Amino acid sequence: MKNNFDKLSFSTLLFAGLLPTFPTTCLALDIDGGDYTPLPDGSNMALLYYNHGYSHSAYSHGNNVGGGSHLTQDIGILRMIHFMEVGGFIMDPQFLLPFGHVSGKQAGADLGTGNGVGDLILANTVWLVNNPVTKTYFGVTPMITLPTGSYDKDDPLNIGENRHKYTLQLGYSQELVDRLTLDAAFDGTHFGDNDRYGSGKATLSQRTLYQGQVIFRYNLTANLDIRTSYSRQWGGEQFVDGVSQGRPNESKYTIGTAYMLPSKTQLILGWGRDTSIDNGFKTSSQINFRIAQVF
Repeated sequence: MKNNFDKLSFSTLLFAGLLPTFPTTCLALDIDGGDYTPLPDGSNMALLYYNHGYSHSAYSHGNNVGGGSHLTQDIGILRMIHFMEVGGFIMDPQFLLPFGHVSGKQAGADLGTGNGVGDLILANTVWLVNNPVTKTYFGVTPMITLPTGSYDKDDPLNIGENRHKYTLQLGYSQELVDRLTLDAAFDGTHFGDNDRYGSGKATLSQRTLYQGQVIFRYNLTANLDIRTSYSRQWGGEQFVDGVSQGRPNESKYTIGTAYMLPSKTQLILGWGRDTSIDNGFKTSSQINFRIAQVF
């Protein structure tokens, strides 16, 4: 059985409300290889993600804020997907519910911990191109993030962000040669305001954030592949009460593997790190694990 069950993945830092002089790290809408290969009408997927990341440096406007900065994150995501055909097009209404724990320090100042459930994400990909013969796929995914997660303005770290987010992602997948496949995605995210940012009830606003990603997968066997990806963010300048806090400008890479069991259970394991960042914690090591069951 070919490895066709890699739907959309979100490997993320899900925290908000850092010290007012230090901008929030943004949600990264990272895809996995195979995310834009649809399953047949009537298929379902149940997925569970676990991401463990560690950062030992933090940056503001491109400058390291100094020693004594680190962040540890343990984030899970529960996700359910249903594939259906409407008007001749395959689509997949779904939800994603993050949860987890983060803790850290910034320039020696204790940020404490953030625990709980994150903001609910609702999404639905519509495949405009779905050609299994040429293995060409193109889909459009609108998403909305609702401010349902745990948030306390007095806590430097939070799992929720206390703001709406609206995202449109375009995804493309094409087998280039036998066993080698290219996946690519581009998305833009528009942010609502967080009007309870920090203990002083400041307003956090943010301009549209863009992200581009490319992934190469090589199938060693029909059920086992190796993969590598590169991602870049730009835009997304943040403001606290109108004062610029800078842009994330993050780039990163990952390497990993995926294996499909006969029971239609897929396992994905990956490791990655940031190569550069202008504003935020620079991730030095992140382990991503996903288990997905098709039924």
